Amino acid sequence: MGKKGFTLVELMVVIVIIGVLAAVAIPRMMTATAKAKANEGPQILGAISRMQHARAAEVGTFVAVSTINSADDTRWNTELGMSKPTSKNFSFVVTATAPTNAAPTFLGTAMLIAPIGNQTSTSMGITINELDTRAFVGGATSAKLEELLPNWK
Repeated sequence: MGKKGFTLVELMVVIVIIGVLAAVAIPRMMTATAKAKANEGPQILGAISRMQHARAAEVGTFVAVSTINSADDTRWNTELGMSKPTSKNFSFVVTATAPTNAAPTFLGTAMLIAPIGNQTSTSMGITINELDTRAFVGGATSAKLEELLPNWK
C-alpha cells in the first residue's frame, strides 16, 4: 500500500557495517595518535642538537640546559638560541662537558613524562650526542617506545 521507509533488516545491515568500520578505524587512529605524540621528542631533540652544533661552531663549547630546572629558562634563548621547548609528553635535559685536552661533548635526553598510547611506564626516553649517535634509554621498557619511533636509531 505505498508505505515508504527502511525495513528492520536493512537498518541492522547498516549498523553492522558501521560497527565493522569502527572496529578497524579506531585502533588505527589510536596508533597514529601515539606515533604523533612520540615523534614530538625526536623533533625537539633534533632541533636542540642542531642548535648545539651552531653554538659550538661559533663559541667552541656546548651548553647544558634543562626544561626541568626553571633557572635555565632564559639560558635556552640567550645561550642556545632557541625558545625553551614545551611538551606535554617529554622533558628535555642537555648535559655538556668541555675537557681541556679533548673535544667538547653534549648529551641531549628526552624522557617521557606522560604515558603514550597503551604504555603505562614513563621511565623511558631517547638520547642524542654530539656525534649524532641516537639511543633509547629505559632498558626493557623502551621497547614500546622503539616500536613508535622505528627511525630513531
